[in-house]
Amino acid sequence: MKKLLKDKEYQKVMAVFIILKIIIIAIGALAIFPQSQTWRAEITGNRVIDSFLQYDSLAYLDIAENGYNSNYHNGIGNYGFYPLFPFLIRMFSFIGYGLSAFLISNILSFIAVTLLYILFREESKKAIMYFLLFPTAYFLTAAYTESLFITLTIGVFLAAKREKWFYVGILGFLAAMTRIQGVFLIIPVLYMYYKKHLSKISINNLIKAAKSTKLNVLFLLMIPAGFAVFMLYLYSVTGDITIHFKNHLMYGRYFSMPWVGIINALAMLPSGLFSFIYNGFNLFILIFFAILLWFCWKFYRIHEYTIYFLISFLIPLFTPTLQAFSRFMLPVFPAFIVMTKLSEKYDYALKIIYILFTIALFAFTVWHVNGGFKIPGFN
Repeated sequence: MKKLLKDKEYQKVMAVFIILKIIIIAIGALAIFPQSQTWRAEITGNRVIDSFLQYDSLAYLDIAENGYNSNYHNGIGNYGFYPLFPFLIRMFSFIGYGLSAFLISNILSFIAVTLLYILFREESKKAIMYFLLFPTAYFLTAAYTESLFITLTIGVFLAAKREKWFYVGILGFLAAMTRIQGVFLIIPVLYMYYKKHLSKISINNLIKAAKSTKLNVLFLLMIPAGFAVFMLYLYSVTGDITIHFKNHLMYGRYFSMPWVGIINALAMLPSGLFSFIYNGFNLFILIFFAILLWFCWKFYRIHEYTIYFLISFLIPLFTPTLQAFSRFMLPVFPAFIVMTKLSEKYDYALKIIYILFTIALFAFTVWHVNGGFKIPGFN
């Protein structure tokens, strides 16, 4: 850690990270307009912190304080939200549930960026700038699961690279209790294990490899076990093993073919300014990341990065909406590495895109904390 703190490049990255964090919080503070107070939940009594404790944050706070129940959101319930983040909130609730959620997300964002730097140091430090300026990076400040999930995901990949398979299992277990995408981390991890240990097995070392593989594979099975434990816990609370999926249905999320969400997003474009911007932006990110995925395949072919990118890209598409699609792309770290590689040839185009992305980052921060662009005298 001392060596890392003395790293000049790391110092520069963290300086940018801290400056952006301050700017986002400042924008959040300045964006609180009086007439927007009617929609905002008051959690801590601090208007700035409360502005980053909205939307899904309220579900996590409800779970932390009241457990899983059917009363949340006018009787819809909170069973569709994963337990690790609210568990951490409850652990530190002695400082207040809202403050605990806000601080956990922001402290973990520091850890996430540090782990990203360690990983990107082997790939490209420029990639972390693309990550920090991505339009949904403000979720690293809000009390959402982004910081936690990115920390755990990068931890899984770093541990797998170092062949620390027990830690891969533990971190993957926790990731699977944070978000559904965490369950699917087992696929790139299994590929990494195969590539390191099983791809060149000969008859002579087959028995030895089989013996050493058995225990390590059990460690990797801890990843889907995280989701299984969550399902069993919900069953113990509700008596319904399928309550998690039923709750997603009530929020309009269910399995559908990928083109359904795209068609629905296109159909909603004429429904007003908010709908046009929101759905139009998600459609743009969908196209942009589809292009990046193709380049990821071109650069890496069959690789753990390509596998993780593909899975992370597809999962949100198998629902009837593109809602939050751009947020789900934030943890897809291979995309930012691909951008770095593309900048060697398309630097001018990426600079233009990221000028717009940076404006969007600040604009969406205002949108998030203020419930829209409610400007005194104009709304």
